[in-house]
Amino acid sequence: MDYLVRDLRRATTVSYPTNGTLLYCHGTPSAAVSFPDLEHWALSAGLRLIMWSRPGYGHSSRQANRSVRSVASDAQAIAEYFD
Repeated sequence: MDYLVRDLRRATTVSYPTNGTLLYCHGTPSAAVSFPDLEHWALSAGLRLIMWSRPGYGHSSRQANRSVRSVASDAQAIAEYFD
């Protein structure tokens, strides 16, 4: 699923609907890909697992002048979107 984050970049996400939420921000560089062990654990714990592609990876738009801490605002926007 794609949607726009606050600065109008596109972010590609993967979400599994259940009760409660686990935001998973994988290492860099990487895109939202399947992690079967994590998916199994989250679903068996009754959690909704949300992963997203970092800017410029997968189908997510690039983000000019980003820093490591930029992921925090993306995480907040994604959490609010799925709330």
